Amino acid sequence: MKSISIIVPGAKQGDAVNIKDVSIGPGATVADVTQQAGLKDFVLRRQDGQMLAPGVDLHGAVEEGQKLFAAPHARVAGGAEVRAA
Repeated sequence: MKSISIIVPGAKQGDAVNIKDVSIGPGATVADVTQQAGLKDFVLRRQDGQMLAPGVDLHGAVEEGQKLFAAPHARVAGGAEVRAA
């Protein structure tokens, strides 16, 4: 198991209400973790800005204690999905 923190938009440094601490096991995907954290309509990105696709094995892609940032999905007219940059 690894412990990571997900920082939700609008969070202030140290504001525990907007930081989700989660534990992930091998094989846990980004979609699994966002669902577990109550962030169903969000994607995750690393501190370097790299977006993590919903099917990525998050356990293998992050380090213990790593911080990730939640970004809301965006939809445009016609139903096309746009991922936050």
